[in-house]
Amino acid sequence: MIVGPSMLSHLIKQHGLVYPEPIGPITRDSVDLRIGQIMKHSGGATLRTKSRDIGIPDEIQPQDGAWNLEPNQFYMARTVEMVNMPTFLAATGTGRSTMMRSGLIVTMGYIDPGYSGYIHFGIQTPGPLGTQIEFEFPAVQLIFHMAEVVAPYDGKYQGGNMAPK
Repeated sequence: MIVGPSMLSHLIKQHGLVYPEPIGPITRDSVDLRIGQIMKHSGGATLRTKSRDIGIPDEIQPQDGAWNLEPNQFYMARTVEMVNMPTFLAATGTGRSTMMRSGLIVTMGYIDPGYSGYIHFGIQTPGPLGTQIEFEFPAVQLIFHMAEVVAPYDGKYQGGNMAPK
């Protein structure tokens, strides 16, 4: 079951589900998150069952309050907001339609019950021209689902870590 706006508002205000609190009232079945950091990922990774090397993305600093993304590149981004997932909720993320309508591809993962920290996501700029994105632009949205979990998330990225522990 997707969690609706009244329960989302309660969980945000009373239990810190998303913090800092999103700007404006929750009126839909999702919560918009803003971009707080962008890093250029130059590729190269070693993914093994017992070890991971996902590369080290280079942080890009915004100029005059915006990032200038080069065409045909892959970037990692981090939200301004953090989540504090209770054990009875999970979330899926997606890019807001404005990102798609602007020719950008947003990739996100599943957010496990019990996860706490920043949300990281990918931005790909497949077109021939660059893209400018303002700092704190609402780029992604989370859809929360009721979950039944035996054990909460305790994985390598707990706390919003970019690289595995």
